[in-house]
Amino acid sequence: LKKYDVLELLPETYATAAIAFNNIYEQHHMPEDKKFCLDCCDKSLNKSKDYGEAFAVKLEVYAIDYVKAFDDAEKQKSKEELKRIFHELKVSRSNYLHIDTLSRLYIDRNVKNLKVYIDELEKICCDEMLYIKEKACINIVSNPGEMKRDESKNLFFKLLTESSNANKNM
Repeated sequence: LKKYDVLELLPETYATAAIAFNNIYEQHHMPEDKKFCLDCCDKSLNKSKDYGEAFAVKLEVYAIDYVKAFDDAEKQKSKEELKRIFHELKVSRSNYLHIDTLSRLYIDRNVKNLKVYIDELEKICCDEMLYIKEKACINIVSNPGEMKRDESKNLFFKLLTESSNANKNM
């Protein structure tokens, strides 16, 4: 991808590259991997403004930074970036963004080395996570076609049955 930057790629291709570099970044914590990962996310979002996978990867990158921070100042900077991303999610009018973002986070929660970061994201941004979970449920219920998609249906039932860190009564 670095070599062929002149090619026009699909948003999904950029998001797939971001996922790969997110995994590399998690393992080695090298700034150039983080930069390339976030660049791929941004290119994906430039082509498809409501592509939730790219937002999910960005959340994971800054959750990794938060967990691996050297000191409280670095933690605070990472948390601020997380809040900015959640703000973008909150102001979006997309019916699919929250669903797709959560679907990717749930997929990655099953990846052993990423689970710790997604669990930490739930703890440090519990109100924001609760908001996108509620928004995803509302969007699934409000759009009849969404319950026909297996991904949305599975997410909906998962959200209804999980014991959220943000709200034990959810």
